[in-house]
Amino acid sequence: MKVLDVLLLLRSRLRDENYNELRFSNNELIDYLEQMQNKVISEFGLNLQEFVFDVGQVELELPSECLYFYLAKCGKSKIPLKTYQEYLENENELCIYARSLVKYCLSLKVGQKVKVYLALSCKLSDENDDLSIESVFVNYLVLKVMKNILLTETNLNNLQKIELYDALIKQERNDLIALLNRAREKRSFVTKYIKV
Repeated sequence: MKVLDVLLLLRSRLRDENYNELRFSNNELIDYLEQMQNKVISEFGLNLQEFVFDVGQVELELPSECLYFYLAKCGKSKIPLKTYQEYLENENELCIYARSLVKYCLSLKVGQKVKVYLALSCKLSDENDDLSIESVFVNYLVLKVMKNILLTETNLNNLQKIELYDALIKQERNDLIALLNRAREKRSFVTKYIKV
């Protein structure tokens, strides 16, 4: 979905459709969209990408900030993610740690390739960019942006609207979690029972 389509949705909710006197510039709304899109990516673990440490490589420079670390594997075995402080306490154990949000390191050189699965932040610069999240998340994204916009100028009316948006966001989040669970997990579980 294009950023322009989401901007139109936002403007209709904001009742900011008089294009001669807009209350919010496109750049301002795009900044809100970028910020909230990255939070949604982090919250739901979306947009996982694979990165590879080549044999002997111990540092991996990412193209943008990591929002969500999913997994690191060397062959079939998992490599634990540790904090930098945990790594310093035990440097002889194989682990992966973050030096910053754009640099991940292995504690030891490995004789095989190491695969790392991460979700990265996404930049939005203009109306023609594509969102990095699927269209099912757009309503949730719009609600979060609306709440954020309302937080910038506080008055009694806005405080009541913020409560409404909190409830709408919570409901939409629950719906998305249910949808993701249906898409990613088995629907029925076989359990043993005792017949009396």
